[in-house]
Amino acid sequence: AFSAAKNGQLLYNTHSQMGVTSGASKIKYSGHGCTFLDPSDNSLKEIVIPFHCALSDSKSKMAKDLHLLKRLKVCIKSGDGSEVEELEELSDMCRCFETDEIRLQCVEMLAKQRRIRPRLFAAAVDIFAEASLEGPTASSVASTTAGTMITADMEHEEEIETRSECVLLSKSPLRIMCENYQRLVMFYLYLHGDMPTMEGEQTAQDETETECSREGQLSEQELTVIEQLIELLRMNNATKESVQITGNGSVGAGASSSGGPKGVKFEESVGSGVRNTSFMEYLSSFNVTNDELILLREEHGASAYAGLGKIIFEALYRESEGRLARLSGFLAAAEASGLMPEDLLRIFLAYWLRLPFAYQDMAALMDDLDRFNAVLHQICLLARDKVIFDNNTICLWWQSVREYLLESPCALRGLLAALMCRNEALRHEHRRRSVEEEVSERFEEVTQEACQWTLLIDKLEDVAILGTILTEGVRCLHPRWPTLKYHKPSVSLKEILTGGKGIIGELVAKWIASTGIEPDMLVIEVPPEATETDPKPTPASDMKASPDKALSTRSDRRERNRQLAMIKANLLQTSEYGPDERNADDGTKEQLDPVLYNLNILRLHFPFSLDSGQLLAQLAWEYIGAWSRNMANIACLKAGLACLHAIPRLQYSIKHGLCGMVWNAHLKIPLEATKKLVNKVGRLPKEKLCLQDIGISDALVPQFLECCLEFFEHFAGSIDHDKLEPRFEELLQEGPVPLTVLAVQQNSANMALLRLHQELTLVLLMLTSFNVRYANKPIQQLFDGMANQAFFAEINRQLNANSALPKADQLLRKTRVEFLCRTVTATMDLIHEEMQVVYYTDHNDWIEKVERLAGAWELEFGDIRKHQIIELYAHGWDTYAHELLENVIPDQTFANLLLTIAGRRLALYTKANPSTWGQIAAVGPLLTDYLDTLVSNGNYGPPLRFAGLEEETLQTAAGAEMFIEKITKLTEKAFNALSALAVNAKGTSKELRIAGLIFDACATIKDHQPRRQ
Repeated sequence: AFSAAKNGQLLYNTHSQMGVTSGASKIKYSGHGCTFLDPSDNSLKEIVIPFHCALSDSKSKMAKDLHLLKRLKVCIKSGDGSEVEELEELSDMCRCFETDEIRLQCVEMLAKQRRIRPRLFAAAVDIFAEASLEGPTASSVASTTAGTMITADMEHEEEIETRSECVLLSKSPLRIMCENYQRLVMFYLYLHGDMPTMEGEQTAQDETETECSREGQLSEQELTVIEQLIELLRMNNATKESVQITGNGSVGAGASSSGGPKGVKFEESVGSGVRNTSFMEYLSSFNVTNDELILLREEHGASAYAGLGKIIFEALYRESEGRLARLSGFLAAAEASGLMPEDLLRIFLAYWLRLPFAYQDMAALMDDLDRFNAVLHQICLLARDKVIFDNNTICLWWQSVREYLLESPCALRGLLAALMCRNEALRHEHRRRSVEEEVSERFEEVTQEACQWTLLIDKLEDVAILGTILTEGVRCLHPRWPTLKYHKPSVSLKEILTGGKGIIGELVAKWIASTGIEPDMLVIEVPPEATETDPKPTPASDMKASPDKALSTRSDRRERNRQLAMIKANLLQTSEYGPDERNADDGTKEQLDPVLYNLNILRLHFPFSLDSGQLLAQLAWEYIGAWSRNMANIACLKAGLACLHAIPRLQYSIKHGLCGMVWNAHLKIPLEATKKLVNKVGRLPKEKLCLQDIGISDALVPQFLECCLEFFEHFAGSIDHDKLEPRFEELLQEGPVPLTVLAVQQNSANMALLRLHQELTLVLLMLTSFNVRYANKPIQQLFDGMANQAFFAEINRQLNANSALPKADQLLRKTRVEFLCRTVTATMDLIHEEMQVVYYTDHNDWIEKVERLAGAWELEFGDIRKHQIIELYAHGWDTYAHELLENVIPDQTFANLLLTIAGRRLALYTKANPSTWGQIAAVGPLLTDYLDTLVSNGNYGPPLRFAGLEEETLQTAAGAEMFIEKITKLTEKAFNALSALAVNAKGTSKELRIAGLIFDACATIKDHQPRRQ
């Protein structure tokens, strides 16, 4: 307060004063109060008016409470003093509230504060709870006093008292919320050790713990299965760690997080006074608007329930000093909290099922199960009669538990929880029987509940083994193909049941694709015991016909479980992977690959889904799909083709349908883009064009076309097949259609279109593999109009008589022969010599492709073979040319070309040795004129491709002698060919006489060469 001068002036401006503030405002939208100019002391005073005083009603309780609520928010957010100071300040503010509406808002605001302390919240709730009780009472007293002053009639007083009782019975929303929060806070403080143990809670806790542990024991068979799974986990982890140490692998999807960053951690307990967010999460998880009923919020997910379960049950479940004391008083504390037993069990299961499975031995596991069973037993005691059931009924309590276990993200933990819950359920059922002492149990030993638990446990056992293996990134000993990135799957029973019949094959295929194993190794023999299914109930007539085979379903299941247990025991004998029997011929047994070892175990439980054909089909789809997402990784495409190649003959129906799906989904578009680009350029395009149109570099285009060629071979080779419907396990239900079922449903491909695309791929491969530019738009010139229109049509479409592809005409055949001959000429560069050894492998591979394409085009390959021989002689590879010449019937043109090559070689010799020209001239003018013609006319006959190299060789005597010997042999071949053609001709041809003269000239040169000593 201050005294205002008479001449003072009151100003209000929406902008701040320039020049009178120390700095710019940091708040974008800041309010500006009134400013008073006081001339008496030349001061500038800013007047800030409270919000509630600015209202028309200066005595509004609502406005004052709103202002107080705003102050309380600021104090809570900025409060960094001691807990006692904050508690005193908070209590004073809460007592100043006058309206229930703002009190309710205050409670909701405090419950949403992330760092609110439990004691502060409890103090505020207690104050508001008292205020909610005093409000109706005060109003009723005032009403009673007013009624007494008006009249002294007794009936009127009774009416007022009755009205007061009704007001007290109808609780306000504030009172309901405060009472519920009081119970929740009391329960929270009890669980975290901030509340003393209630009287009467101390029981014989050691006896209870012993009883729970004794009742929670598992059968010997169940313990064996769990022990084997733990051993399998240990083996896979050891193998993965060894791979990481050697640097040959990467961290698997199920790697432990123990190697994470280390740092200092502070305990955020209630008693430590450190602010934490767990209390806020705890309060926000419940609906507190119902009277005498606190429900769990359904909109929260399973992960939120797991976090809530950690807040509530960690002190009861984890080993600590006060665990048994809290556990003994849990029943009374939970009853006082008003929480539903169903919600508590749901929260506990969500928490326990998401704990990491990190048990090193069975002792640690059994200790953990004892603690789990102790908490479960307390929750069941809280539920009372809800856990009890009759023989022929389904208990809703345990049915909801089974539904929770279906969604367990760790199927192995779900299996353990199912075993413990089953034992707890049967224990309550046995107690009911002992109390009732009925004789009905003699007539029905198996209850509906026991059957439901057995079915669930059997399914969880299979899925637990699946999850145990798939959560570990196992690497094979000798990876052959690229390893795809592996994401740890969510292997829950619900995911398996709703994922369709192909979910098992899909998950295992992704796991195998991350190992890089050779697909041929996956085609292994499955034990007969694992492929047998449960026999169906035998009809009455069959039972009479064969009574010795009429076994009950329960006995068959028990026998199959025994057989599977024996097989698993044989597979899990030692701590190392067993020997590979397939490589034991020489007496040395190689260690079985870890991938095959785990796959063998999976095939015992899922023999149909992991059949060789179905698994390889899924694996091929994964690899080719990975290539389609990154086309530069051609190795993935090759791996997919290797999977197609490994599919057994019996599953060719799957292979053929899968090829059709791969063609339409992944290969058709890039191959069509390659065809358009090569047809436009006439050769292998530059890298920029290839990346722009195809999606891969120019260096990868030939490899891509080779893969397409191999794909068409698989596609066409599997067209003759028998349709076999894929089989799946009874566990798998209807859902998305499996890949293999879709493949079998595909129509057979049109063989004519398949062959046409094979021819196109071969042509594209020849055009892009050699640096030779062909004619403009070669695809249009090498195929007729109807073939060009049929390219990339529906591969399953059957052609009618009008749209059938016609045979090639004479002009097209000539164009094709010329194209193949040019390709043969280009392949000569692939022949090379190293260490006096000539390698023809690459050349012969291309000649096979040329021969295949010539056969598809119905061309005479003899002409192309003759062209190959001529080119071999022209390139100086006489030895191989002599071998091929033995199987060729020469014609006049072919013989003349041989003679031309011999003449060019002789002319080259005379150029390197001019002194021999006189010896050649002595033979006769016919030979010299012929040689002059060859020298002057370079277009006559094929030129010598090795001329530059041979000129260097001819400088030495040994080289000259060897060169003359090669000319002599070639001339002999030409002379023999011309002689065979001249048998039926009259007279001697000019070419035959020239061949004889070249032969004589070579003999003369040999006679005049100096003898080597």
